[in-house]
Amino acid sequence: MIRNRTARRSAALVLMVVGVLLMLLSTSVGIGLLVFLVGLLLELVGLALEWRNPP
Repeated sequence: MIRNRTARRSAALVLMVVGVLLMLLSTSVGIGLLVFLVGLLLELVGLALEWRNPP
């Protein structure tokens, strides 16, 4: 896990931006749903990185 707070916040921000872009750029139903789910997963990982306190 990333212990440096600045690096953790930067990684969380990048993951959240990529997640939003993937959700916005999803087009067709089949592939779009897969891309949307990957974007949602990246959003959740970004939020988890942001809110997790390092040991």
